[in-house]
Amino acid sequence: MNPDRWRQVQNVLYGAIELPEERQEDYIKECCAEDASLYAEVAALLEAHRKASTFIESPAIHGFPKDWPDGLVGAQFGAYQLQERIGEGGMGAVYRAERNDGQFTQQVAVKLVQPGLGSQELLRRLRGERQILASLNHPNIARLLDGGVSADGQPYVVMEYIRGARITEYCRNHGLTVEQRLRLFQEICLAVSYAHQHLVVHRDIKPSNILVADDGVPKLLDFGIAKILGPSSGSDGEKTQLNPLTPDYASPEQLQGKAITTATDIYSLGVLLYELLTSQKPYKLKDKTPLETMQLVCDTDPERPSAVVSSGENGAPALGNISSDLDAIVLKAMRKEPEQRYRSVEKLSEDIGNFLAARPVGAQQGNWRYVTKKFMRRHRVGVFMSAAVAALLVAGISAVLWEAHLARVERARAERRFNDVRKLANSLIFEVHDGVANLPGSTPVRKLIMQRSAEYLDSLSKDAAGDAGLQVELANAYIRLAQVQGSTNAANLGDLAGAEQTYAKAQTLLGSVLAKEPLRDDANGLFARSSRALASLYLGTHRPEKAAEAANKALAINQGLASRHPGNDVYVEALANALYTLADIQSGTGNLEAANNRAKALELYEQLLARHPDDPDKQRNLALAEKTTGAHLAINGSVQEALSHYQRALELDDRRTKASPQNAQAQLDVSFDLSQIGDYYDRRGDLNAALEYYQQALEVRERLAAADPSNMQLRERIVFMRGNIGNTLRRLGRFKDAGEEFQGAIDSGRTLAEDRSNDFSIGVAYMGRGSMKNDMASREALLKAKVLREQACADYAQASGYFRKMLSGGRSINSDWKRAVDELENDIKRCPGSISAQK
Repeated sequence: MNPDRWRQVQNVLYGAIELPEERQEDYIKECCAEDASLYAEVAALLEAHRKASTFIESPAIHGFPKDWPDGLVGAQFGAYQLQERIGEGGMGAVYRAERNDGQFTQQVAVKLVQPGLGSQELLRRLRGERQILASLNHPNIARLLDGGVSADGQPYVVMEYIRGARITEYCRNHGLTVEQRLRLFQEICLAVSYAHQHLVVHRDIKPSNILVADDGVPKLLDFGIAKILGPSSGSDGEKTQLNPLTPDYASPEQLQGKAITTATDIYSLGVLLYELLTSQKPYKLKDKTPLETMQLVCDTDPERPSAVVSSGENGAPALGNISSDLDAIVLKAMRKEPEQRYRSVEKLSEDIGNFLAARPVGAQQGNWRYVTKKFMRRHRVGVFMSAAVAALLVAGISAVLWEAHLARVERARAERRFNDVRKLANSLIFEVHDGVANLPGSTPVRKLIMQRSAEYLDSLSKDAAGDAGLQVELANAYIRLAQVQGSTNAANLGDLAGAEQTYAKAQTLLGSVLAKEPLRDDANGLFARSSRALASLYLGTHRPEKAAEAANKALAINQGLASRHPGNDVYVEALANALYTLADIQSGTGNLEAANNRAKALELYEQLLARHPDDPDKQRNLALAEKTTGAHLAINGSVQEALSHYQRALELDDRRTKASPQNAQAQLDVSFDLSQIGDYYDRRGDLNAALEYYQQALEVRERLAAADPSNMQLRERIVFMRGNIGNTLRRLGRFKDAGEEFQGAIDSGRTLAEDRSNDFSIGVAYMGRGSMKNDMASREALLKAKVLREQACADYAQASGYFRKMLSGGRSINSDWKRAVDELENDIKRCPGSISAQK
């Protein structure tokens, strides 16, 4: 039977089953009209249904027979004796049982197929459920303990006994807030995601299959109609089976008999979330025929959760207003088209996490993203428009705050407007800024956005005491602001001191929250993120002890989060970042654990990219780890092995630039890869190859700097690279070209702000030019050689001054710096005593 014909049979059969038996015959005759073969097929199935009593499992329509005898109470199934019936459905019943074989005492749940049913299909499902549960081991999935067949041939499954209530009852009885319900829902998402990772689709997610235990841990139950995905999934054979379902939670493709995928469970999770937020199902299917049910679910959009709650009808919970962000999340999960839903359960849970952390949710992306894309196409005009938006935002904030003070009689109205502006500000910081951040020439408008954002955040912080949600939101915004001010591994505005102060503001807010709620995940995650960022900042400003302290703090927090949320990629990535940062710091201090931590981070980054191969952030993280690994291998003598890591990093970064040609950060990352490959050839003695890669790296940086002259990081990198190229040209004997590069590096370096960490690059340029003049002196007559050596010594003196400034205040020395300082010491020995005396 083809799928279309089967759906026709199924629709008529469902309609007949819902009617009293005396009306069923007339109904199928009317539906089948002149189609005799259709009538015969439906009539045969209907007769089979009457004999089997519960041929179709549809708990929303048919309950488990109330007259199923409780004579089984006291019966023995393996080591377990049945005590009482605690649940039933179309497939069978579940009993509370106790182990009584004398080994130990244990309460369990035993699931049986209805006695006398005689359905091989249901027996097959019970065995299938047993096999599926045996493959799943997750804290939010009811555990399989045992299984077998009784002496009279009755199969049974022994499961973990959960003392608790279904999730909707638990939320209602405990008066859970929206935030608490969302966090509970995220735990269910972890269970479903785990099942999907093991190629299992549940297909029957609903409140009665989710129990929340007395300790507050939710458990996913009943894999009786679950499906194992594989090469044959979605075949016609699968689609034409009469699979049981619960219409209230079934996806359109389930009702239509189409192929089942993980998107089916995402739809059911969306329905569950709808009910948790509104205490109502999205569609009122009671007393509806199957055809009417299919039309509603497949063709009609449900009412927004916020509209249901605001109406207060039909027992909607008093949870306050439902955010439009939550509307968007629920309705995206429930899209009619499977491909339009979330790509995975992890993405659904991640979007809820974005909402809880006051970050923009993916389901809402549209208006601002559209504007940003338009800006990226015409970015010159867009920069100007972004500045105008920033000015409008400041005016709006001022108006709202002023009105809140003056118009006390309109307090409620002012508060609503305040929240709207807060949301708009978050959008500006996290969407508009990020949209322009990677565009060439965007530094001035980024400075304007961040300056106004800082003023706004500071004003809000004064009134945030006691409001944990607002404090977490503000801390997240402060961290983002600090990254723009002075990130050590991304385009920034060059304000390291300002970044340090802003991170401190974030940690003060988070510390206040964690003092009252020490296990709050979002606050812990942000505190760890800010600690890791501070560690990198301390390392970049030569404070290794403070860097190590902050990095260890971040690692400890992230290890705790990852252990509490196994399999959650957000926490896995945070743990990898913490390990990577700590390894970087340990390498500079000679800690032997550095290599081990770096290897762990690299392995986690590889796993994350394997699960998200097109994610540019995952690509960049792995590329950074590959670069660092290669650099440390090269320093320790494994030069050839380092090359493979450099090439892998270049491949990943090049993929990002091709996917997003306007991404300035990706282009800068490519220049770092080229520079490191140049270092490889330099160490191998192939100076011409090294020069070629260095010049390619410089070309990328100069092109970026020409489009963004205010970018301090780019200018520093140009100084360093020109010094590198000058030294390579010097060693090739191309003194004129080398002199031009050294002079260019020195001129550029002198114009940089005094508090920047480019002393090393300028010192290397002076030292390289001094060495070049010494090399030239060896080829000249005595008088001219004497002048050249005097010039060389003057350059050495300048280099020594920059190196001394760099090392003042107890700054640490990495291996490259130490090698440069040692070389300078040897060069200075050839100069008059006055030069040595300056050291």
